[in-house]
Amino acid sequence: LATRTRREGGEPTASRAPAMFRVGTGRPPTDVERADLVGGFHDALAGYQEPVEAAKKLISVGSVPPEESLDVAELAAWTVTANLLLTLDEVVNK
Repeated sequence: LATRTRREGGEPTASRAPAMFRVGTGRPPTDVERADLVGGFHDALAGYQEPVEAAKKLISVGSVPPEESLDVAELAAWTVTANLLLTLDEVVNK
């Protein structure tokens, strides 16, 4: 979901978060939900920019290797944001 969001969600972060939310819930986010996702993304990004090893470790988990063209810290931050979204009751019970 993080890779898809980064690839297909548009350029600014503010457009990627609603795209991710729509994939998970099937509806557009409210302004508060969008702000929470964008804020969570930026918090995660700040934590993964230094040291980048933690970001590399996170995105290396799974059966599909990460796309090398994507920024490691940004992909890790979108991964954390996707995990947050995928744990929402609305998504789990969809």
